[in-house]
Amino acid sequence: MYAQRVDAEGYLRWPEGGLPVSIAPGSQIEPKMISDGSGGAIIVWQDTRNDEGDIYAQRVKRTGEIVWDEDGVPVCTAPGVQGFSPLTSQSITTDGRGGAIIK
Repeated sequence: MYAQRVDAEGYLRWPEGGLPVSIAPGSQIEPKMISDGSGGAIIVWQDTRNDEGDIYAQRVKRTGEIVWDEDGVPVCTAPGVQGFSPLTSQSITTDGRGGAIIK
């Protein structure tokens, strides 16, 4: 999964082709993203690298530097599927300190 930062004038600010948020095996699907309050972003997604679907997250600085572990940090790896759907209404919001609250 890759991300790209585009500035107000439409210029790409991260590497051409996007910044690798996670290149772990399996699928990284249904990403959701919020600002980290410093020009970067926090991205959360469903990930099948270990089973049917865990939740992982990654923070990227405005410069394109990956902050957390290379392929994201595990948020929930409980047995079974943890995923984003309108029926379960998972969401991500800022914690006001550069982090996130994921529900």
